[in-house]
Amino acid sequence: MSGGFQVTVNGAEERVYTTELGQFCQYEGAYPAQVCIRCSDPVETVDVRPKSRGITAEWDEEEGRITFTLAAPMKLSIEVNGDLALPLFLFADGPELDRPDLCDPKVKAYRAGQEYEAGVIELSDGEMLYIERGAVVHGCVIAQDAADVSIRGRGVLDASRHQNATQFLGCRGVEISGITIVKGGIEWVNRIFCCTDVRISNYKGISWGRYSDGLDLLGCKHVQVEDVFIRSEDDSICIKSDKFGFQGDVEDIRIENSVIWNGLGGNGVEIGYETDARYIRDVCFRNIDIIRTDKPKESWWRRAALSIHHAGSSAVSAIRFEDIRIEAAMESLIYFELVTATPEWGSGGGTLTDIYLQDIQLNGGPAAPSIIRGLPGNDLTGIVFEGLLYHGRRIGSEAEALAAGFDISHAEVIWK
Repeated sequence: MSGGFQVTVNGAEERVYTTELGQFCQYEGAYPAQVCIRCSDPVETVDVRPKSRGITAEWDEEEGRITFTLAAPMKLSIEVNGDLALPLFLFADGPELDRPDLCDPKVKAYRAGQEYEAGVIELSDGEMLYIERGAVVHGCVIAQDAADVSIRGRGVLDASRHQNATQFLGCRGVEISGITIVKGGIEWVNRIFCCTDVRISNYKGISWGRYSDGLDLLGCKHVQVEDVFIRSEDDSICIKSDKFGFQGDVEDIRIENSVIWNGLGGNGVEIGYETDARYIRDVCFRNIDIIRTDKPKESWWRRAALSIHHAGSSAVSAIRFEDIRIEAAMESLIYFELVTATPEWGSGGGTLTDIYLQDIQLNGGPAAPSIIRGLPGNDLTGIVFEGLLYHGRRIGSEAEALAAGFDISHAEVIWK
């Protein structure tokens, strides 16, 4: 798109925000919702993703008008004329039912209708940052060794002038809900380090630039991530045990009911590379739509839609990937490997066992190979595939996997 979008929902105009990776619009209200998008260019094709949502758009080519109906809240990417550089992201929410008391002294509230230069916002025990829908806050959030801290609301946090958007370090009882975070620059967006009892829901994140990971969970336990939309240029969701002087075992992580679009660097959902702890276990990725995992032209490395790059000494086990739909993986579909010791990533020598993949689908894009690779004397064990679909073909044997571009070595793989 050479220009922009105008959006109305149920006849009311909604604000459209602009980022380096496209525009986005937020809606909050009743359903069914009638969406009308006006484009600055003539419309020849429209793709509404994830395809699993089953949204059928109609459009008037000359008038540049697109219409469709939403039966329920959802998070979508609308690509016009195949333009992946400037899509429209539509974040359609239901009514906000649990607004806090904005006069509560424990609530740091930013009200609708304004932009705020907030700088660094620090949260202590029991405090909440609340960004009301229609507010834009330029700043970042830090909490360290705090309990029961939260970021809520339907507004926008723009952290482009800061190293990170959020840093929760050694906290217990962390909640991020409802907000949209946008961030450019070099660094991870959300640093959740050595925290327990974390809940992230209805979160939307758009980030660009080198190392623009969408969500990094490092050394965390008891984490629930649900109904998030992440468009990032580096790893979209990444689980590690250690980095930057922080280290912790990883256990009981759930990533569910979410949408991901990963750009030129990194992976869709990733465990690694830094995995020097006692264990990383009981991690589940479930019901996820991966719109795309990209790659630079003429550049192949270790990028994948689903990846475990194990460079440390941890015992990595009980990892599940369930009901995941990938619309395009431009480099690899799956990349599971043990990495030899390196000063940058880890001490090596760890194990990778009991990995279960059920109902994984690659539904579009080019042929995407997969790598499952242990090391001599250290095999990957208990890798189970059940119901793998590769461009419509069911993969149920090693021979079928090899024909679909799988490269398997030093690994025990079971096909069902």
